[in-house]
Amino acid sequence: MVPADLVVTDDSIYAAAWFDERGLIARYSFDGQAQWTQELALDPTSKPEAMAWSADGFLMVLVRSSLFGTEQTLVQYSPDGEVLTTGALDDPSILVTDFLEVDGVILATGRRTIDDLHYGWLGVLDADGSVLETRFTHDREGTFLRLAIDGSGQPVVAGLVEPDPDEIIPHTGWVQALELDGTPRWSMNPFNIAADVAGTPDGVLVQATTSNSVRELMAVDPQGNVQWSRPYSFVSDGTPLGLNVDAVGHPVVTLLAYGDPQEGAPTLHKLDADGSDLWSEEEPGGELYDVPVAQDFVPETRAIVTLTQRGTFGNTGRVLLRLRNR
Repeated sequence: MVPADLVVTDDSIYAAAWFDERGLIARYSFDGQAQWTQELALDPTSKPEAMAWSADGFLMVLVRSSLFGTEQTLVQYSPDGEVLTTGALDDPSILVTDFLEVDGVILATGRRTIDDLHYGWLGVLDADGSVLETRFTHDREGTFLRLAIDGSGQPVVAGLVEPDPDEIIPHTGWVQALELDGTPRWSMNPFNIAADVAGTPDGVLVQATTSNSVRELMAVDPQGNVQWSRPYSFVSDGTPLGLNVDAVGHPVVTLLAYGDPQEGAPTLHKLDADGSDLWSEEEPGGELYDVPVAQDFVPETRAIVTLTQRGTFGNTGRVLLRLRNR
């Protein structure tokens, strides 16, 4: 899967993608017109890993490079595409996988290396790339992959940990809810994989694969209680690729069926807040290996934006943006 992300504001779509061996950032209007495009010119290996929108109206992009080992850089762009700041992460023990801004603070998650071992991590970054603070480090080896803010305004992370050796059935997926200061609130560990989390008005959605290989979506309240859970039975042997929540708390998931890619087209599924089906729609395209790699909602609406990698296997030469207003 190509590194890619989307940020949708009140008036624009910002898309990041890696194709043709280039990392690109672009701004589009809602009618699909390109406003500007910027190439990540830090070095030839620079890839966009994650994006977030700041309260001050700037686009923040996390860039990962591998020319001289793994290096990460936080780049801030103005809405007009001007590079405002560029700062390399100053702590080589920290690898950031996701970030967002909360109350003026850049909250980041990923992993922290201690004595050559990796542990799930939550901390605070400065706009210049400095790691200002570590707020939480997991006591079991692993990596946090996704970060969301739940209905109480507190962070929830999802990722992987080393299984407990005393478990009869090892569970490597982990969801950890925290206070903003890093104090643990609750955690869940009933999964093989905890793939994604998304905040809702009533808590958080967890996208996961259980120990018996059933892929599920769970709604969890701020106290860690599961409100409902349902398997991904929309398509035969479908694997979840994306998870977002609209302005009224309705989730949208993207699924890709395994097997022949001509028969297993990516499909968007819209659910009600209680997990019941509202509608589903296949991603149009017609080419092999069309894969949605990012999705987001227009703020305060139900309009969905998807970013799709297009092309045959091994060829990531085209990217497609699509907006659905439903």
